[in-house]
Amino acid sequence: MAKIAHQIYLLRHGEVAAPSALYGKTDVPLSPRGWQNMEAQCARLSQLTQVVSSPLQRCQHFARQLSEQRNLTLQVLDEMQECDFGKWDGVAFDDIPQSAWAELHAFWQAPASNPLTDAEPLTVMYQRVSTGWQKLAKQLASTQTPQTLLLICHGGVIRLLLAHLLNLDWRNPALYSQWQIGYASLSKFTLPATNHAQAIIHYVGMPAEHEI
Repeated sequence: MAKIAHQIYLLRHGEVAAPSALYGKTDVPLSPRGWQNMEAQCARLSQLTQVVSSPLQRCQHFARQLSEQRNLTLQVLDEMQECDFGKWDGVAFDDIPQSAWAELHAFWQAPASNPLTDAEPLTVMYQRVSTGWQKLAKQLASTQTPQTLLLICHGGVIRLLLAHLLNLDWRNPALYSQWQIGYASLSKFTLPATNHAQAIIHYVGMPAEHEI
Protein backbone atom coordinates (compact mmCIF):
# COMPACT_ATOMS: atom_id res chain seq x y z
CA MET A 1 0.00 0.00 0.00
CA ALA A 2 1.44 3.39 -1.02
CA LYS A 3 2.27 5.82 1.73
CA ILE A 4 0.10 8.92 1.97
CA ALA A 5 1.85 12.29 1.65
CA HIS A 6 0.23 15.71 1.77
CA GLN A 7 1.38 18.58 -0.45
CA ILE A 8 1.46 21.98 1.28
CA TYR A 9 1.82 25.26 -0.61
CA LEU A 10 2.53 28.55 1.16
CA LEU A 11 1.54 31.65 -0.79
CA ARG A 12 2.49 35.07 0.48
CA HIS A 13 -0.07 37.74 -0.38
CA GLY A 14 0.70 40.01 -3.31
CA GLU A 15 1.66 43.66 -3.44
CA VAL A 16 -0.64 45.94 -1.42
CA ALA A 17 -2.36 49.15 -2.49
CA ALA A 18 -0.67 51.36 0.07
CA PRO A 19 2.57 53.33 0.58
CA SER A 20 5.69 51.45 1.73
CA ALA A 21 5.37 50.61 5.43
CA LEU A 22 5.45 47.79 7.95
CA TYR A 23 2.04 46.19 7.44
CA GLY A 24 1.17 43.73 10.17
CA LYS A 25 -2.29 44.01 11.72
CA THR A 26 -3.10 47.02 9.50
CA ASP A 27 -5.70 45.62 7.11
CA VAL A 28 -4.69 46.96 3.69
CA PRO A 29 -6.08 45.64 0.38
CA LEU A 30 -4.17 44.12 -2.51
CA SER A 31 -3.17 46.20 -5.50
CA PRO A 32 -4.35 45.00 -8.94
CA ARG A 33 -0.81 43.80 -9.62
CA GLY A 34 -0.75 41.93 -6.31
CA TRP A 35 -4.00 40.16 -7.16
CA GLN A 36 -2.78 39.26 -10.67
CA ASN A 37 0.48 37.80 -9.35
CA MET A 38 -1.42 35.60 -6.90
CA GLU A 39 -3.67 34.43 -9.73
CA ALA A 40 -0.57 33.55 -11.78
CA GLN A 41 0.81 31.44 -8.93
CA CYS A 42 -2.46 29.63 -8.32
CA ALA A 43 -2.83 28.81 -12.02
CA ARG A 44 0.05 26.37 -11.38
CA LEU A 45 -1.91 24.59 -8.65
CA SER A 46 -4.53 22.50 -10.40
CA GLN A 47 -5.19 19.85 -7.74
CA LEU A 48 -5.98 21.83 -4.59
CA THR A 49 -8.22 20.15 -2.03
CA GLN A 50 -8.12 22.78 0.74
CA VAL A 51 -7.59 26.53 1.11
CA VAL A 52 -6.52 28.12 4.41
CA SER A 53 -6.03 31.84 4.93
CA SER A 54 -4.96 34.54 7.31
CA PRO A 55 -7.98 36.65 8.33
CA LEU A 56 -6.50 39.87 6.88
CA GLN A 57 -8.11 41.03 3.65
CA ARG A 58 -4.90 40.99 1.60
CA CYS A 59 -5.03 37.22 2.04
CA GLN A 60 -8.65 36.37 2.78
CA HIS A 61 -10.34 38.24 -0.08
CA PHE A 62 -8.27 36.40 -2.68
CA ALA A 63 -8.61 33.10 -0.81
CA ARG A 64 -12.38 33.44 -0.70
CA GLN A 65 -12.64 34.04 -4.43
CA LEU A 66 -10.30 31.15 -5.20
CA SER A 67 -12.18 28.74 -2.96
CA GLU A 68 -15.51 29.75 -4.51
CA GLN A 69 -14.14 29.35 -8.05
CA ARG A 70 -12.87 25.85 -7.28
CA ASN A 71 -15.70 24.80 -4.97
CA LEU A 72 -13.37 24.33 -2.02
CA THR A 73 -13.95 24.99 1.66
CA LEU A 74 -12.10 28.02 3.02
CA GLN A 75 -10.68 27.83 6.53
CA VAL A 76 -9.61 31.12 8.12
CA LEU A 77 -7.01 30.81 10.87
CA ASP A 78 -6.32 33.78 13.13
CA GLU A 79 -2.99 32.22 14.09
CA MET A 80 -1.71 32.80 10.55
CA GLN A 81 -1.96 36.58 10.50
CA GLU A 82 1.10 38.80 10.33
CA CYS A 83 2.94 40.24 13.33
CA ASP A 84 1.49 43.29 15.06
CA PHE A 85 4.27 45.85 14.56
CA GLY A 86 2.94 48.08 17.30
CA LYS A 87 3.41 51.85 17.16
CA TRP A 88 4.76 51.81 13.60
CA ASP A 89 2.34 49.29 12.12
CA GLY A 90 0.90 50.74 8.92
CA VAL A 91 2.73 54.06 9.23
CA ALA A 92 4.25 55.04 5.88
CA PHE A 93 8.04 55.07 6.08
CA ASP A 94 8.04 58.66 4.76
CA ASP A 95 5.94 59.68 7.78
CA ILE A 96 8.13 58.08 10.45
CA PRO A 97 10.23 60.69 12.31
CA GLN A 98 13.99 60.54 12.06
CA SER A 99 14.20 59.89 15.80
CA ALA A 100 12.51 56.49 15.34
CA TRP A 101 14.82 55.07 12.70
CA ALA A 102 17.38 53.75 15.17
CA GLU A 103 14.64 51.60 16.70
CA LEU A 104 13.55 50.35 13.28
CA HIS A 105 17.09 49.54 12.17
CA ALA A 106 17.72 47.60 15.39
CA PHE A 107 14.52 45.62 14.79
CA TRP A 108 15.50 44.77 11.21
CA GLN A 109 18.95 43.64 12.33
CA ALA A 110 17.63 41.32 15.07
CA PRO A 111 13.83 41.29 15.43
CA ALA A 112 13.73 38.70 18.20
CA SER A 113 15.86 40.75 20.57
CA ASN A 114 14.76 44.25 19.49
CA PRO A 115 10.94 44.35 19.47
CA LEU A 116 9.27 47.55 18.32
CA THR A 117 7.32 49.75 20.71
CA ASP A 118 3.97 48.15 21.63
CA ALA A 119 4.56 45.34 19.11
CA GLU A 120 3.84 41.64 19.41
CA PRO A 121 7.08 39.96 20.58
CA LEU A 122 8.50 37.51 18.09
CA THR A 123 8.42 34.75 20.71
CA VAL A 124 4.63 35.23 21.02
CA MET A 125 4.21 35.19 17.25
CA TYR A 126 6.29 32.02 16.95
CA GLN A 127 4.10 30.24 19.47
CA ARG A 128 0.97 31.48 17.70
CA VAL A 129 2.11 30.29 14.27
CA SER A 130 3.28 26.95 15.69
CA THR A 131 -0.11 26.44 17.34
CA GLY A 132 -1.87 27.25 14.08
CA TRP A 133 0.27 24.74 12.21
CA GLN A 134 -0.41 22.06 14.83
CA LYS A 135 -4.14 22.55 14.19
CA LEU A 136 -3.64 22.04 10.48
CA ALA A 137 -1.31 19.07 10.96
CA LYS A 138 -3.89 17.41 13.23
CA GLN A 139 -6.57 17.89 10.58
CA LEU A 140 -4.31 16.41 7.91
CA ALA A 141 -3.46 13.45 10.14
CA SER A 142 -7.15 12.61 10.43
CA THR A 143 -7.70 12.14 6.69
CA GLN A 144 -7.09 8.92 4.81
CA THR A 145 -6.54 10.53 1.41
CA PRO A 146 -3.66 12.73 0.18
CA GLN A 147 -4.42 16.43 0.50
CA THR A 148 -3.08 19.41 -1.44
CA LEU A 149 -3.41 22.40 0.87
CA LEU A 150 -2.81 26.06 0.02
CA LEU A 151 -2.08 28.39 2.93
CA ILE A 152 -2.29 32.08 1.99
CA CYS A 153 -0.54 34.20 4.58
CA HIS A 154 2.40 36.55 5.21
CA GLY A 155 6.17 36.69 4.92
CA GLY A 156 6.77 36.59 8.65
CA VAL A 157 4.40 33.66 9.10
CA ILE A 158 6.08 31.68 6.32
CA ARG A 159 9.55 32.24 7.80
CA LEU A 160 8.46 31.12 11.26
CA LEU A 161 6.52 28.13 9.95
CA LEU A 162 9.49 26.90 7.91
CA ALA A 163 11.79 27.46 10.90
CA HIS A 164 9.41 25.36 12.98
CA LEU A 165 9.28 22.56 10.39
CA LEU A 166 13.06 22.50 9.98
CA ASN A 167 13.78 22.88 13.70
CA LEU A 168 15.78 26.04 13.01
CA ASP A 169 16.47 28.77 15.54
CA TRP A 170 13.62 31.18 14.80
CA ARG A 171 15.56 33.92 16.61
CA ASN A 172 18.33 33.86 13.98
CA PRO A 173 18.36 37.31 12.31
CA ALA A 174 19.41 35.73 8.99
CA LEU A 175 15.94 34.22 8.61
CA TYR A 176 14.53 37.73 8.25
CA SER A 177 17.34 39.61 6.51
CA GLN A 178 18.67 36.94 4.15
CA TRP A 179 15.70 34.67 3.38
CA GLN A 180 13.73 36.25 0.55
CA ILE A 181 9.96 35.72 0.75
CA GLY A 182 8.67 38.23 -1.80
CA TYR A 183 5.17 39.36 -2.62
CA ALA A 184 3.09 36.55 -4.16
CA SER A 185 5.97 34.10 -3.77
CA LEU A 186 5.22 30.40 -3.49
CA SER A 187 6.84 27.80 -1.24
CA LYS A 188 6.17 24.07 -1.10
CA PHE A 189 6.76 21.17 1.24
CA THR A 190 5.55 17.60 1.51
CA LEU A 191 4.30 16.12 4.77
CA PRO A 192 4.28 12.29 4.93
CA ALA A 193 1.18 11.10 6.76
CA THR A 194 3.00 9.01 9.34
CA ASN A 195 3.68 9.55 13.02
CA HIS A 196 6.63 11.88 13.70
CA ALA A 197 7.21 12.35 9.95
CA GLN A 198 9.51 15.18 8.92
CA ALA A 199 8.48 17.69 6.30
CA ILE A 200 10.37 17.68 3.01
CA ILE A 201 10.99 21.20 1.65
CA HIS A 202 10.82 21.43 -2.15
CA TYR A 203 11.34 25.17 -2.71
CA VAL A 204 11.01 28.48 -0.90
CA GLY A 205 10.02 31.90 -2.21
CA MET A 206 9.43 31.11 -5.90
CA PRO A 207 8.25 34.40 -7.48
CA ALA A 208 5.24 34.87 -9.73
CA GLU A 209 5.92 33.57 -13.24
CA HIS A 210 6.38 36.88 -15.06
CA GLU A 211 8.79 38.12 -12.38
CA ILE A 212 11.25 35.19 -12.60
